Amino acid sequence: MAPVSGRFAGWHAVVTGAGTGIGRAIALRLASEGARLSLLARDRPKLEKTAREIRAAGGTEALALALDIRDRAAVERRFAEAAEKQGPIRALVANSGIGGPNGPWSPGSAGPDRFDDLVATNLVGTYLCLRAAEKHLAPGPDARHLVLISSILSRIGVAGYTGY
Repeated sequence: MAPVSGRFAGWHAVVTGAGTGIGRAIALRLASEGARLSLLARDRPKLEKTAREIRAAGGTEALALALDIRDRAAVERRFAEAAEKQGPIRALVANSGIGGPNGPWSPGSAGPDRFDDLVATNLVGTYLCLRAAEKHLAPGPDARHLVLISSILSRIGVAGYTGY
């Protein structure tokens, strides 16, 4: 992966939800710009696939760590491990999240009420990642970044899909 630019050369960036979708795309782009990456998500095989894609394209070694962001102790351990292996964190992209219909109020759905899981993942889990990253940030005065990705459903309620 020939860098698009070297603007993130030497940076350690952590990306949650890096095994699929937007998180994977963000990880690939950061790698193309020279970042060292720690990839976090629940599905380790998908993370390892992202890491292999980064290596195959000539990017730096990416660390793939399985993590359920709802587990406070595991979040603390994984961020400490990432910082120990990849260096102080210059950027976190907190992208992990879950979505989909929330029953039984969803039209046509007999599924379970997922409110607790939605809040534990999308709100609490994201908060836990921010606090853990904060403990391992690179020293200033250089910029450090904490970026949160969220669904449009955080602004616009859609019956059956918003955690209500």
